[in-house]
Amino acid sequence: MTGGLINVTRYRNAVFVGLLAVGLVGAAALPAGAVALKPKVSVGKAPAGVGIGSKAALAREGCDPERARMNYATVGGGPLCATPWPDGKNNGGATYAGVTGTTVKVVVLTPTPEQEAAQTARGGSLPKNQATGEQGTWEDAFRDFQTVIVKGGAYETRGRAVELEFVQSSGSDEASQRSDALKVAEMKPFIVIDATDQSLGMPVFESEIARRKIIVNGAALTTKAALAQAPYRWNTSQDDTAAIYLTGEFVGKTLSGKKAKWAGDAGLRSQPRAFGLVYPQDKVDPKLFDDVVAGFGGTKPTVSLAYDPTEPTKYEEAAPVIIGRMKAAGVNNVILFAEPSMVSALTRAASSNEYSPEWMVTGFSFHDFDGFGRGNDQDQFAHAFGLGTLYPLVTGTQSTLGAFPWYWGTSNGTANPTVGGWMTFVYNAIHYAGPKLTPENVRKGLFAVPATGGAATGGVTFQTGFGRSVGLPYDEYSALGTDKALIWWDPTTSGGANAVATFTGKGKFRYLDDGKRRRYGQMPKNLPPFFDKSKAVAEIPASVAGANTTVAGMSTGAQIPCEGCPSSESAN
Repeated sequence: MTGGLINVTRYRNAVFVGLLAVGLVGAAALPAGAVALKPKVSVGKAPAGVGIGSKAALAREGCDPERARMNYATVGGGPLCATPWPDGKNNGGATYAGVTGTTVKVVVLTPTPEQEAAQTARGGSLPKNQATGEQGTWEDAFRDFQTVIVKGGAYETRGRAVELEFVQSSGSDEASQRSDALKVAEMKPFIVIDATDQSLGMPVFESEIARRKIIVNGAALTTKAALAQAPYRWNTSQDDTAAIYLTGEFVGKTLSGKKAKWAGDAGLRSQPRAFGLVYPQDKVDPKLFDDVVAGFGGTKPTVSLAYDPTEPTKYEEAAPVIIGRMKAAGVNNVILFAEPSMVSALTRAASSNEYSPEWMVTGFSFHDFDGFGRGNDQDQFAHAFGLGTLYPLVTGTQSTLGAFPWYWGTSNGTANPTVGGWMTFVYNAIHYAGPKLTPENVRKGLFAVPATGGAATGGVTFQTGFGRSVGLPYDEYSALGTDKALIWWDPTTSGGANAVATFTGKGKFRYLDDGKRRRYGQMPKNLPPFFDKSKAVAEIPASVAGANTTVAGMSTGAQIPCEGCPSSESAN
């Protein structure tokens, strides 16, 4: 196997919109020696005083006993029911820095205008004042989502209220990150949210916060860092180390040893698959990928080429170099651990070089979004298939919009989808940690919750879960990316996008098995029927997906009227 670092092209100003609606960002790299071929799903024991599943919990007001979950916007749409905490009962008071008997301090690091501009250039979303249609403030976005959570009444905080404080970042350079970490740590928070960048975060800042034994949730998380700084590092986004395991299993078990029958070039179709891996330097571990593929009896990539994700302005000039080396090495299946703009550059470069292999999508950085797929060279991408992180568009339901519009409607409040993921993490952490609120109990509590959605419960939306609940051979500290769907690109079908219904256009990913999702250990042994329209769907009606399928991956009951909410007032 050969390798090398290649600087890469310009990041296209693609529209991210709905992808961030569930806080989907992040990447990871696992330490060596962690390959396990027989995954085991398990959950831990919740801390004292939580009482998940207890008689008192199931009998409490607001609990849906059928689902054992609290009502929240929809029936059973909230966290698992916990034992109710009587007013005035002693909760232990100051159990950790940032915690008192009545408050939990949460500090949010917000972006500078320059950092906001960098986010939007990559397709990130900023807070939107729904009343004016203009950009809103991060402070309003966090406080407005907190209002939704408090109104929903689903989270047990045991007499403590969350107090939000805000600090604006002083810059992205290392010195500024260290300075900001010191400033925030001196405020003595229990939890810190790094909201400076929804896809990159501030790695130095987050590491320094965790080093001071403070919980931090942001986008700059690798699995290696999460394990090294446990239990202080978390994120609400996608774990790309999980994609290494899932893709490695798929390549080793499902694809290896078979001819590249879906390549565009007839000469390549006649040959057994020779894989080529494209990946961002320091975000994907090619050695781990090789080990997983080999562990499932598969063929390792013939060539693995890294690109520098910190230089997106050079993607266009690097793509032809990558493609040239792939073609020269006889690769007929290109495995794409690549950002959407890099995928686009690679497909254009392939056409220019008269090279038409199979393109294996992995869902990396959500390049399986229909909107991104439409921006690729369509002659090339007509030969794209593999694994998707996203799920097909679910039609005929509004509950995928989440709790924010349940309370605010569409013309009030300041909305930002990723903020919802961060605030939900804060309240889940408190809810499941019990009265003795410490970072260790936050870990125990979140690790005690069974995974839900997707491969865990048979739904078509994401599997979500922490710890060993998602079937990976390491403790999971990222919320998403732990299961995949089998997909292929159909350049002829038009409609809404798989993550954004209103993002219409020509070209959609099609999903096998009605969108069924698979986690590690569940990849098929036989070759799936890719490129057969009779066995794949581009959209799924709510009657199949579940009448109220939420972005959290749960099938819930009917929507609950929000009495006295701006949404109900505007409807009258």
